Amino acid sequence: AVVSPGKTIAGSAKTAPSRRISPPVKEEKPVIIGKRVIERETPKKENPEKKVEKPKVDASKLIDQAISKIERKVQTEKKDHLSSALSKIQSQVEKTEKENPQGDLSETGISIRLYQMEVAERIKQNWSYPMAISNPGEYQAIEAVVVVTVRENGTIIRFSVKKKSSSTLFDASVLKAIERSDPLPPFPEGYRKSTDDIEIRFNLSDMETS
Repeated sequence: AVVSPGKTIAGSAKTAPSRRISPPVKEEKPVIIGKRVIERETPKKENPEKKVEKPKVDASKLIDQAISKIERKVQTEKKDHLSSALSKIQSQVEKTEKENPQGDLSETGISIRLYQMEVAERIKQNWSYPMAISNPGEYQAIEAVVVVTVRENGTIIRFSVKKKSSSTLFDASVLKAIERSDPLPPFPEGYRKSTDDIEIRFNLSDMETS
């Protein structure tokens, strides 16, 4: 069949290829990585300088340490101390004779006096006091008087403070010395008492010169 110009035959025209519609592209949201917050350590303020407190002095330990020094003395030092003690006793006896020319100068009276002095010296050998914690200006003021009751065999029955010093530590050191001196030497021959009360005076000036 003749086709007139300008006319098209239905179905003969080429159809344009259909376009494939791609699905919409999803926009990927940017992944936000959580920031790790690093806390900076703020420099600690240094504590203000504290006053350094001096360690408390244990008074009883000081006394024990001082007494232990006596126990560590060598034999030669003990002999020197004994000779010094005997010299003191002799000088005190001579002083007593001068002060009491009409007093009891019998052999018994002298032996009793010598024994009492020996007891005092024996106890003072076992006595020690930490001079480092004392004020030198108080040496004359610190003094204690004790009475020691002794049995004829030298056993100490009791003791008491007749006159307290101004320092409880000083008084405690004196009582410790008495405890460490028990038993004392027995009574000498001619001592007619079964017990005797012996008064002993303790002061720092004597310790300093001993």
